[in-house]
Amino acid sequence: MPLLVDFRDDFSGVMSRGWRRIYRPFYAALEAWVMRRADAVTATTEALAADLTRRYDLEPSRVGVVYNIVPTLEPAESREGDGVLKIVYAGAISRIQRPEVLLQAYHVLVERHPSLRGRIEVEIYGPESRYFRRKVAKHIVPGVKFGGFLPRRELEEVLQEADIGFMSLGDPVYSYATPTKLFDYIELGLPILASLPSGAAAELVEGHEIGLVAPLGDIDALANCLAELVERPELRARYRENMAAIRPQFRPQNQARKWRDLLLSLSAKENSEYETVHSRSSG
Repeated sequence: MPLLVDFRDDFSGVMSRGWRRIYRPFYAALEAWVMRRADAVTATTEALAADLTRRYDLEPSRVGVVYNIVPTLEPAESREGDGVLKIVYAGAISRIQRPEVLLQAYHVLVERHPSLRGRIEVEIYGPESRYFRRKVAKHIVPGVKFGGFLPRRELEEVLQEADIGFMSLGDPVYSYATPTKLFDYIELGLPILASLPSGAAAELVEGHEIGLVAPLGDIDALANCLAELVERPELRARYRENMAAIRPQFRPQNQARKWRDLLLSLSAKENSEYETVHSRSSG
């Protein structure tokens, strides 16, 4: 059987910080051992695929991209005209995401523009972790709601009623990553507000024009992006249209088909090589 190695994540960045560094040589050697045996490799982004190609001097034809796969969801209906815009973040609450930057930006925005108070609702969903208690809870103010952890089905219902989806990555080390919620938002047609390092996720959002991205750690820029999304309904409409146009390429069946086709081609190659060797030995 051919060996297909898939990277949903990249240890090289994660293992370069803090106490985890002591395990880096072991994991580097283990990854190299696996890669030497791989017939083909897939990764979550073009950037990660290119990095793996360089890291192991691979033939580009052996490395492909399969984006994170999310269930097919019914696009949310536009709530334009309700008068109140709902911005939702749902996911892990930790120093990797640092979702408190959204709450800080909201505070800056309503301080600058008091007239926007009452026109925006911010909802945060996720586990009530130690990080939440230390870093996020103090930013829960009027206009902000914390809904705790929700099962997937209930979360989908919440997102169906949202106007804007927020996503964030709190460290440049995750510049290669494309969070799964990015593809949830595309499925739902939710215009994106993001705080991201320069990298794969920011390039996808800005390249396809499906949302606004503030530089990592820039609260003022994030507040400005939020204000622009709130005050420009035509911009939100354009982002929804762009999401509808690109949605088919990210559908689970189209992404999974890449693995299927790759495995079939690898199997055909293995069988052809086996038959050639077998016929030579028989002759």
